[in-house]
Amino acid sequence: MANVLTMTLLKKAQLKSTVMPQVQQYAWDKAANSNQPLAHTVVLLNSGGDATQTAAILMV
Repeated sequence: MANVLTMTLLKKAQLKSTVMPQVQQYAWDKAANSNQPLAHTVVLLNSGGDATQTAAILMV
């Protein structure tokens, strides 16, 4: 989760990550498949989201 939050902050600040792409993808996959509401929220925030995803997260 820390990697995902760090990548989110870097993206918002328009900075590049020095973390290998494989590590980044692993972190995103772990967050996307997590059952933690915070992880779902961060993934939704970075994906642009849609109404179905938003409703699913809010119902958790």
